[in-house]
Amino acid sequence: NVTGIHAVLWERDGSPVYLGTLGDATHTAFNSASSINNLGQVVGTSQFTDGTVHSFLWTRAKGMQDLEPLPGAFATIAGCCRTINNHGIIVGFAFDNAGSHAVVWINKKVSDLNALIPPDSQLYLLNADSVNDSGEIVGQACLLPDCSEMHAFRATPE
Repeated sequence: NVTGIHAVLWERDGSPVYLGTLGDATHTAFNSASSINNLGQVVGTSQFTDGTVHSFLWTRAKGMQDLEPLPGAFATIAGCCRTINNHGIIVGFAFDNAGSHAVVWINKKVSDLNALIPPDSQLYLLNADSVNDSGEIVGQACLLPDCSEMHAFRATPE
């Protein structure tokens, strides 16, 4: 019995493919697909029974796979839309007790984008909203020390 909000992929013929759940997530837990690339790889989020939220990568070959969460985060989210490129780079954000962090998954390994910018930067990267096939990431940032001024950012991790 499947209840609640669930991730599906609609086939060209109109039939839905149920994408499953992660780990200890149950059929009554929330999960949602949020982005798809040209290869048919789908990303989204799934809630575990302990209330934490993880992102997933779904492929036809391997099904739903847990994406590494940011250490210490209670939610690590591949947001909507265009958050996975055709090379499998995924972007999003994570929440922990300190607030929001822009994140990127490369080879399914998560990194806080703030750790990848110069340490003397006045920008704090809050969330990554999109990634293109060149690996350029765009999102929202704020100026330190108090985050009272918002900015857009573009970054390209190496």
